[in-house]
Parts: sequence; C-alpha cells; structure tokens
Amino acid sequence: MELRKAISLVLNEAETSALGDSNSKVLDSVTLLHDFFDWVADDVKVWDKYMADEYRMDSFIEDKERMSDFHELSKAEFLNKYPFTTEEEYNITRIEDKNLTDENI
Repeated sequence: MELRKAISLVLNEAETSALGDSNSKVLDSVTLLHDFFDWVADDVKVWDKYMADEYRMDSFIEDKERMSDFHELSKAEFLNKYPFTTEEEYNITRIEDKNLTDENI
C-alpha cells in the first residue's frame, strides 16, 4: 500500500469516528494532520517511489548539480544536503565515477 493511501485511510477513519462522537480534539488533530500531509506531499511521493517494488538503486552520475557537490563535499555532507539520496546510491555513483575516471587515464 502506498503511504499516501495509508495516511488518507487512517485520517478519514479518525475523522468519521470523531464526527460521530463530536470529539473536537480529534477533529482538530485530523485537520492539522491533513494540513501537514498537504505540506509534505512531495516527500510522500518520494517515499512511495522508494518503497515501490520496481524501484532500483541507480547512480546520479548524469545529474550535473549533484555531481558538482559530489566532488566538493564529504560523503556525510553530501547525504545531509541530499536526504533522498541513499548511501547505496552514493556508493554506486562513487564506483561509476571511479570507473569513468580510470577509463580516461
């Protein structure tokens, strides 16, 4: 199940329950969470992409901006700057970058 659908399902169930009980605290909480969910919608899309069965780790060797930072930053700094880049993707890119460098020597 996608994270987006799971969150929507839980929020809708909580809202339905709260409406039946006239529980204003739960309704206020549901409203807050809906607002938060809208705010992080792009992050949820990324999460869903990472969790999809067909997702596979790739290098980002062709991403000029990330590669510029890749050569300038330490691994920790890079992963902190790009939180949706996994360490495995970083390592795959490091190997590919090294192979390309070795080929050009």
